[in-house]
Amino acid sequence: MSLEELGNLGEFVGGLAVIATLVYLAVQIRQNTKLLRRSAEQTSRSDSTAAIALAAQSPENAAVYHKGLADPDALSPEERTHFYLFMAANFYHLHFGHTAYQADAQSEDSWKLQLQGLQFFLSRPGVRTWWEQQGSGLFGPGSDFWHLVDAEWRKYEDPTAQQAVEPDVE
Repeated sequence: MSLEELGNLGEFVGGLAVIATLVYLAVQIRQNTKLLRRSAEQTSRSDSTAAIALAAQSPENAAVYHKGLADPDALSPEERTHFYLFMAANFYHLHFGHTAYQADAQSEDSWKLQLQGLQFFLSRPGVRTWWEQQGSGLFGPGSDFWHLVDAEWRKYEDPTAQQAVEPDVE
């Protein structure tokens, strides 16, 4: 075998090695993406569970949650603070879910469930009051999440409209 033939063989073997490396990297990236998505969805489920547990933790918490959703003016100053902090925790959770969905780190199905939660909250007068007074400032007007909440907000302009709205996945 001549030196030129050996060189050609080396180039061919090198090309095969590059292809094998690219295939290996593609498999690794796909596995990593799946793990990241699972991790983001597990975090989302844990956050949802924690938010629900907070409201269910005691009859007092449940009462504050229930009254706050319907009429925050019926809450004492301490209860209003409690309710507003509860809403902040829920909206930070929803913000995380929206960000994860946009980054393709959360499935569309998981995001749709969270979006339904957002729509539920925005259909309640107490949450709308919280958003106007404090919530909208937490997420920076102009951010993607702020625009999402604003778009969903407009679906509930009529305060008597508390029917379910089909989620628009953003």
